Amino acid sequence: MNIYDYRSLRIAKQREAEHVIVGLYTKFKKHLDRNSNIREKVRAKHLFREKINWPGNEPFTKEITNLFEDWFAFDYITIQGLTMLQLYIKDHKRDFSEQELFYSALLLTAVLEPVIIIEKVSDGQICAKELLENKKINIMKSPPIPKIEVGSVIFVRKIPTIGQFILLYAFTETIDCTLINELKNHFKLVQEQQQQTTWRTFLKKYALQYILNGKTDR
Repeated sequence: MNIYDYRSLRIAKQREAEHVIVGLYTKFKKHLDRNSNIREKVRAKHLFREKINWPGNEPFTKEITNLFEDWFAFDYITIQGLTMLQLYIKDHKRDFSEQELFYSALLLTAVLEPVIIIEKVSDGQICAKELLENKKINIMKSPPIPKIEVGSVIFVRKIPTIGQFILLYAFTETIDCTLINELKNHFKLVQEQQQQTTWRTFLKKYALQYILNGKTDR
């Protein structure tokens, strides 16, 4: 296989992966919109308000509503002890294709994590750096993020594919660098106390509070 054929195959595989991921994610979100238990969502909103220290009588802004919907889908633990995504996969995996099964497992690992924007490659792609490992990554952002500046730190939920990541959600309000340093120091402290804690498990528990500088429950 020559270089041209290899590149063509890689591009085709990338597009195929994007199609499967976006399709699976879209089906999951539609399922949530249509089938979420009202009591469960009321419980989730109450817990969410506590976590971000949001007044009980103050309505959510559009940005906070989007953040809640993402958290509710991926991180909120139901009274059954599972996330909404885990419940969806559990109930529908028998209908998944082999590729959907593979990428559903990757969806389960996606957390809200801070990245620093290095470059806006195009309307559909950004170049960023992961804060913990200082690793440079490419993220496909579709639809495009409306307000994003080079050098800003934002929280994203992404999933890896061939050569890049697909963006599922981004909280585009710039995060204060002091708060990010506090988050990294907090992670080191938790690791010292609980050596089995990974960056992912730490973010699963604490990212939401740091995004809006709410309670950290330390």
